[in-house]
Amino acid sequence: MLIEDRKVWRCVGCGFCCAHQRCTFGVARHPEAQTGLCPELEWTGHRYVCRLMMQPGQMADMVKQELRSGEGCVSFNNPWRKDVRERTPEEAKAAGTKK
Repeated sequence: MLIEDRKVWRCVGCGFCCAHQRCTFGVARHPEAQTGLCPELEWTGHRYVCRLMMQPGQMADMVKQELRSGEGCVSFNNPWRKDVRERTPEEAKAAGTKK
């Protein structure tokens, strides 16, 4: 079996990953929010940040570790990476649609 090195990009805070596939923490905190951007994402004016990672304490540290924060984006087919902006609910919902 051949295993290729995965391509890793610097995270630009586009929010695609959190719209495409919600993390376990986001699902646990917001089971009613099945599509669109995770309610824990906050638009800062130039990028999205996860509020779960921003709170001081062990919970934020655990979330960062589990989600490999700082290790870069491995989302192969991310159309938002080159167009970081606040997304409409329709765009976010479409990103989460599995084809």
